[in-house]
Amino acid sequence: MVTKNAGYSPNILIYLEIDQKRIRLADVLYRSAVLYDKAEVPPRTLADLVFSIDGVEERDQIILENGISETDDKISFSYLDTNRANGRHLEF
Repeated sequence: MVTKNAGYSPNILIYLEIDQKRIRLADVLYRSAVLYDKAEVPPRTLADLVFSIDGVEERDQIILENGISETDDKISFSYLDTNRANGRHLEF
């Protein structure tokens, strides 16, 4: 039973998936992300950006133009879907 004052915190996981390997992210904003895990990924690598909320996943294909270096804390990327602008899906 859930009461009116009971708090709920969903299980949220954000990560990049490259060749079945996960790289966890701490935050995503527009076309950049803060890394939670360190990784080494070559430039121009394709990846899936995955948002999982209570086990329900939403995926977007992205390209890591500059790749990822072990020393990076923040990365930038581009969406492959041309209907994406600043991380939001545009319907026309």
